[in-house]
Order: sequence, then C-alpha cells, then structure tokens
Amino acid sequence: MSAQARIRELVRTKLLGRKIDIFAFIDELLDIAKECREIRCRLETDQSLHFELGDQACAIDVDAARGKLRMLCARLSALCHDANGDAVMPYGGLGTIKSAGMTVRFKNTPDEHEFSIKPVAARPPTSNEHAAKATIK
Repeated sequence: MSAQARIRELVRTKLLGRKIDIFAFIDELLDIAKECREIRCRLETDQSLHFELGDQACAIDVDAARGKLRMLCARLSALCHDANGDAVMPYGGLGTIKSAGMTVRFKNTPDEHEFSIKPVAARPPTSNEHAAKATIK
C-alpha cells in the first residue's frame, strides 16, 4: 500500500467523526514518516487537510479540520516535551521525539496550523571519533 493510501486510511479510521484517536493517529503517522523521509501537514480548507509525503501530495476531507489539526500539533508538542524535556512551546517550535527518531517542526497558533515530521539527521562524527577511526585503520 502506498504512503498516500495509508494516510487516507489512517484519516478515515482515526480522525473522522466525533470518536477520534489522536494518540493512535500520531503513532502510525510516525511509522509512515520513517518510510517517506518527511511528512508535512497543513490546513487546506476548514474541511480538509493537505499532506505532503516525500514527493507525493494529497488533500483529504476531514470534518472540523482546523480543530483536529490543532490537536495533532498539540500531541506532537507533548511527545517532544515528554521525550526529552525540551522546552517546546505548545504554540510552535522544533523538537525531537527520541523514541521514534524523529524531528518535529510545528506551528499551532490561532492563525497558523501545520507540522512536519522527518527522521533525525545523522550526527556528524566528532573530531575524537574521527581520530579514533583513523587510528584503527
């Protein structure tokens, strides 16, 4: 199943109607992000969300899209804070979800609502690690 089809199914099963599951939605979205390199989400209209999955994009109808997107951003903020005590503001910022190996950037203000999730970039080796590798060879 393509990433786009997985997102559509995830929205259908976890985000539509009154009985939504933000926790499960974000957990599954983090798994999809590992495969896509990056997932971005923003408000398309008051009744739809725009997802960018790597090089694919789609708009998906979601009732009360603005409120649900703000809930998703709030959940991502909480995960960043819980994972490493980052001083991530609930209205936006950049944080890391260490357990998922993901970097999250989001805005969650009355006027702006969006987020992006991507794998944490590999850390370049320090000069000590460089020297150790050179010695081993």
